[in-house]
Formats: sequence, C-alpha cells, structure tokens
Amino acid sequence: MLPAFKTQKNNSRLIHQWLKERQELTVVLSQLCNFRPFCQTDQNLLWGTLQEFCQIVVDYLSLGHFEVYEHLSSIVEADNIQISHNLLQVLMNNTVDILGFNDKYQSQLDLINLDRHLSKLAFHIAQRFEWEDKLLATYNFCRSSGSFSEKIA
Repeated sequence: MLPAFKTQKNNSRLIHQWLKERQELTVVLSQLCNFRPFCQTDQNLLWGTLQEFCQIVVDYLSLGHFEVYEHLSSIVEADNIQISHNLLQVLMNNTVDILGFNDKYQSQLDLINLDRHLSKLAFHIAQRFEWEDKLLATYNFCRSSGSFSEKIA
C-alpha cells in the first residue's frame, strides 16, 4: 500500500507544480498586457517583464510536455481509457505556436508588432488551458472511479 501512496502523492505534487507554473504564466502575461500602449511605457521595465515571461513560458511548456502529459497519459491509459491522439497533437501544434512568440521576443523588442503578437499568444494560451483541462478531467475521472488506485498498487 505504501508504494501506491507515494505514487499518488508524486502525481499530486507534479500536477500542483504544473498548475502553479500555469498561474505564474497567467500573472506575468497579465502584467505584460498592462504595459499597453507599449510605445509609451518604460522600455527597460517592459523588456525585463518580457524576458521573465519568455522564461516562464519555456518552463511551463517543458514541464507539460516532458513530464505531465506523458505521466498523465500513461496513468489514464493504464485504466483502459484512451487519450485522443488528436488532443496530444493539438497540444504539440499549440506548443509550436507559443514557442514562435518566445523565439521572436527572447532576443528583441518589436514594439510595432508586440500588441498583435501578444493578443495572438493570449488566444493560444487560452486554448491550451482548455485542452489541458480536458486531460486533467480525464485523469481526475480515473482517480475518482476507484480503479485508478487499484492500478497503481
């Protein structure tokens, strides 16, 4: 019984860390949006916040792809519930879109296009949260069904 507890505890920690990073991403995105109009703000402060945001984006995406999605998918599939390959592919495509913003703005400040790019990015992030919530809902369904804990043990 102890190994199942440890695994469930680790699952909870991983998800908690991931959701905490999601919250941090949302807060810094909001801070960036509050600099509008960008050409009338302190460029050094904007640049620093933009750099912080780009790092948070990379950390969040990395944790999701390399730990959370794979981990949750394996648990859910062990419960004989298939996660749509489509969902994982959509998340992968979304990652490419979000990293495009990161690639552009981690090394330069494009004030002319930042507002448009930030709006597009916010849309991609909102979509991503919806898709990730579907993955979490499936995981939570497995946990609440009772067979989840039996599979772990």
